[in-house]
Amino acid sequence: MSFLPSLRHARRTAVIVSASALSAVALSAVSTTPASAVVPKTPRFGAAIENLSPYQPQTKCHPVAQPGVVKFRALILATYKGTGDDGIVRACSSGGTSEHKDGRAWDWAVSYKNAHQVAQVHALFKWLFATDANGHKYAMARRLGIMYIIWNKHIWGTYAAAQGWRNYKCSGVTLCHQNHVHFSFSKAGASGKTSYWTKVVVNVGGHPGNGDTGGTHGGSGSGSGSGSGSGGTPSPTHDGDSWGTWGQAPDVPVLSDSKLPTTVSVPTDREVHTPYALRAGHHYLVTVTGSYTFADVRSSWDGDRTSLAADAECVQDPSWSRSGFTTTWTTTPSFGRDWSNVVLDLAVDGATTWRPTVDDGNGCNPTDHTYVLHLTPTRTAPLDLDVIGGDHADGTGTLTVTIARDGA
Repeated sequence: MSFLPSLRHARRTAVIVSASALSAVALSAVSTTPASAVVPKTPRFGAAIENLSPYQPQTKCHPVAQPGVVKFRALILATYKGTGDDGIVRACSSGGTSEHKDGRAWDWAVSYKNAHQVAQVHALFKWLFATDANGHKYAMARRLGIMYIIWNKHIWGTYAAAQGWRNYKCSGVTLCHQNHVHFSFSKAGASGKTSYWTKVVVNVGGHPGNGDTGGTHGGSGSGSGSGSGSGGTPSPTHDGDSWGTWGQAPDVPVLSDSKLPTTVSVPTDREVHTPYALRAGHHYLVTVTGSYTFADVRSSWDGDRTSLAADAECVQDPSWSRSGFTTTWTTTPSFGRDWSNVVLDLAVDGATTWRPTVDDGNGCNPTDHTYVLHLTPTRTAPLDLDVIGGDHADGTGTLTVTIARDGA
């Protein structure tokens, strides 16, 4: 089903394509003009397309505009003259969580009070969410690697695509995104390597198909899926610099306490989402064990090389001295610079502070690499498990995560 306004004929008002789409508050009726109906170019593509991306939050602060976001900004500003740029990056000191902080978000400056700009927004949304010749819904959004969009008190996300535009809880013109459209990108989309730019389809994780996973489809005419409470879906509230409560994703079962403990394997070269949700407000003890290699460095004057290892909390930091080459297990490696406190840490929903079960005095456990973390989710949702903070694509190894009820 479609969740977009259809702009038909000059001087005709915008209409909702599907009766089950959400309210026209998000996409209010405007008169169209030829200029506002312009859309970006549509390259020729094959039949394959990117999956609908899972939600990939900011887990480290690296405020550098990513190439895919920069190219998307240039494309939109060139297509829609008279609109503006409200920026890609946000300072680490601004607090909270936002894809702006790792260069994966862009704010397009347009006003809900400007009828011409609203029509431009509608035209772009119609293009982004249109079904292509191969039956792929939201085709251009997927090929660009867009993860979610917030505009005029409403949000649409690939991780909840079947629910269409959902109400976005907010107050004020800026926080309600009435003076800009917010675009957040998946990691692949931000890299500029998705098929819109390269014609090569990349793996973004998430759900294949068109998002029709058995959840609520579109809601009622008055709007549904507020992003909180039973039956809702994950709803970032990023611009308030805190993430709001998420609802339970409809296609992910909630894990009963009677099923605990449970174990998850986490390859260190990719992000993992548990195939079940943990309950908001419940107390869990997360235990992780294991180590992996992430690099190798020169370790002798003869050119010998030594592999460096890491675990969930610490890494081996190499150093040279007159006595030769040594490594030290540390939570803050010298090569981590501004974010050394999280470099190569295992993040659990963004949390990276692990307590070693055997402490060497430096907060590390080189004995058996076992650590614990106390977790009380504020949302009923799957856990996101991801080794963050550095390029370790050539590393090898798997971490084992066990989730149990926390009796502490």
